[in-house]
Amino acid sequence: GALVGKVTSVQGSSSIVTLITDHSYSVAAQVLNARGDSGVLVPAVGNPNQLLLQSLPNHASISTGQQVVTAGFQSSTSPILQSLYPPGIPIGTVLPVSQNELLNNGQVTVSPLADIRHFDSVQILTRPRAGTARASVK
Repeated sequence: GALVGKVTSVQGSSSIVTLITDHSYSVAAQVLNARGDSGVLVPAVGNPNQLLLQSLPNHASISTGQQVVTAGFQSSTSPILQSLYPPGIPIGTVLPVSQNELLNNGQVTVSPLADIRHFDSVQILTRPRAGTARASVK
């Protein structure tokens, strides 16, 4: 029930998925807090079990344990400019917050919800259904 990556290659009956912990991966993400603080989620260099939510606003009010989800966006001026993912796909939870790191560097550390190294199957989102505004996992 969480984002693990994106399909980057398909051949026959198999696919290659670039994981969210891959150095080339990033995604627009937001913290489920009162302000909906958002930034760019990238892998933490040297730690495959952590991600960094960067480019947060300097007034962000983020605390340990808050959920991080895909932000999803669509430009009001250009309908073709939109995020790869719809809003609301669970990604992870905020690890203990260093207020110094948040204020000075605009980033917090996130623990992925999915056990990236051990999973048996994935569900592939091919396109949103008409009329759906948010993703949901059941």
